[in-house]
Amino acid sequence: MAALRYRCAPDPPTTADRTLLLLHGWGANAADLLPLASVLAPTYQAYAADAPFPHPYVTEGRMWYDLSQHDGASESLLLDDRATDLATSEAMLSQWFEELPIDLSRTILAGFSQGGALTLSLGLQFPFAGLIVFSGYLVRPPHRDRPVHLY
Repeated sequence: MAALRYRCAPDPPTTADRTLLLLHGWGANAADLLPLASVLAPTYQAYAADAPFPHPYVTEGRMWYDLSQHDGASESLLLDDRATDLATSEAMLSQWFEELPIDLSRTILAGFSQGGALTLSLGLQFPFAGLIVFSGYLVRPPHRDRPVHLY
């Protein structure tokens, strides 16, 4: 499996005590979301990943999965096991979380829209310090391995 491309701020990475991971929305890319790090967590080392799939309409845009895979008739955004794009993105993000030189318990995972959906999908399966979701939604029923505290 290929590794995810990503950008970081500051670049090159520092030995910051805390980390912010950013996942962009449908049609955006890592460069679009990375400036948000200076507002959300100015003292954190930030990493923004590029989704693995090219966007069908935006030249520099990326997507985590094909939106046409959801069942529009039922107005549900929940995806089933046929959503191979989603499974690929989840596997690549899981690998990225484990390979980055960071302490997940001192890391916040944040996502916008499709990136927010991935934050909700994967965020509870890893020991992140926190999750931030902007305009996100569930792509499958939530699965969690540890207690959740909502604020």
